[in-house]
Amino acid sequence: MADALFRVRKLNVWYRQGKTLVHALKNIDIDIPERTLTVIMGRSGSGKSTFLRVLNRVIEIYNVKVEGEVYLKDKDIFKMDAQQLRTRVVMVLQRPIALPMSIYDNIAYLLKSVKKVNDSKKIRSKVEEALKLANLWDEVKDRLHTPASNLSGGQIQRLAIARALALDPEVLLLDEPTSHLDPESTRIIESTIMKLKDRISIIFVTHSVEQAKRLAEYVIFFENGRVVEAGYADEIFEKPKTDSLRKFLGLS
Repeated sequence: MADALFRVRKLNVWYRQGKTLVHALKNIDIDIPERTLTVIMGRSGSGKSTFLRVLNRVIEIYNVKVEGEVYLKDKDIFKMDAQQLRTRVVMVLQRPIALPMSIYDNIAYLLKSVKKVNDSKKIRSKVEEALKLANLWDEVKDRLHTPASNLSGGQIQRLAIARALALDPEVLLLDEPTSHLDPESTRIIESTIMKLKDRISIIFVTHSVEQAKRLAEYVIFFENGRVVEAGYADEIFEKPKTDSLRKFLGLS
């Protein structure tokens, strides 16, 4: 794939459980296209979230062993400064938290501490821009200086997306961001993602086939720590090649 965003070769990950190594990812070889909404799907425990955590090396905070190569364009991510990588490849967790400060400061704090922005006018402009991109501005513009903890679950999820976008990343990683949300909040998040996909590369993890069908341009299907199939959405959903994927899609 000439325009690959990530090139992954012979990636293996083991979790340590006492003296035992659990093989979580097994010989992953995959290219992920740039400027594409890539959906990683599979059952719970198939390795989806573990793989996502490798892409910005947040996996390193866990007790793991990692082997293999991962390139972000032409850069080996394991030779990059980890903090620099995590500003280029930003992750939003399944259950993000609101930092114990105002809605405004949830974003301004990162701009000051990570991006080293000190100009108050630039910070205000960036906060507004990020909240608009995350489809949250109209709901909070009159209460920016109230505690972020007062927001609903769906709003906190969008605030986390706004925080990520304020860093101007190249890649946005989303780990099942709607799995604990009501249908209306899910609809808003999905609408937000669809509007963002032309601006930034997005990798979105889900266990929902229907959600994958609504969102995906490119699909990677995981099972038992392996990539079973990968391809563009029309190929994956219309002509699955393996019995595993056909069964997951409810076709057999």
